[in-house]
Amino acid sequence: MGQGLKAPKGLAIRGNDLFVTDINRVVKVDIAKGSISRIFEVEGSKFLNDIVIDEEGTVFTSDMFSNVIYQIRGNSVSRFVEDDRISGANGLYLKGEQLVVSRWDSEIDLNTFVSKQLGDVVSISLKNPKEMSTSNAVTGHLDGLTYDNEGNQLLSDWMNGDVFRVDRAGRSEKLYNFGQGTADISFAKELNTLLVPQMNQSKLILIKF
Repeated sequence: MGQGLKAPKGLAIRGNDLFVTDINRVVKVDIAKGSISRIFEVEGSKFLNDIVIDEEGTVFTSDMFSNVIYQIRGNSVSRFVEDDRISGANGLYLKGEQLVVSRWDSEIDLNTFVSKQLGDVVSISLKNPKEMSTSNAVTGHLDGLTYDNEGNQLLSDWMNGDVFRVDRAGRSEKLYNFGQGTADISFAKELNTLLVPQMNQSKLILIKF
């Protein structure tokens, strides 16, 4: 299934289709056949990263090296929102009527991936993308973004290797440190388990909550 892909990153599944971000395009894969069924070229994109799909089938993908989040509706690719408040957008999570975004902030050094300023978390209204709210409960080179079964927000900092929890009251605490390369975390709600990919150590860490 990796044949034909350049540098796949974000993954999202809807029905029998797997959507994969691949630098400057989104690749749609037929899971049953294990083959590419369609390629969406995302004009102007630089480094597509995470990807999520809402209940209506709209695909959203972040572009880490710009200030744009793109969307795919049917066969059409467009800019969902373009705003300096989401520069360095990385992780995405759909929560109710909000698209929640973790960021690395702007001016990222392409050699070291270090940004001049620390990123934060931005919640974007799906109905009106210009309506945004920012949380500074955790700042950093924020990568993974998910929620546990108690509604707590979980974040990973790729550069420092930290995993944080932010409760509903906005209180944050560092839970773990797995070293640089702690990437896009996910929470398996049926198993009550956090999945932590560690890129630099080539391993996947599972933590039962």
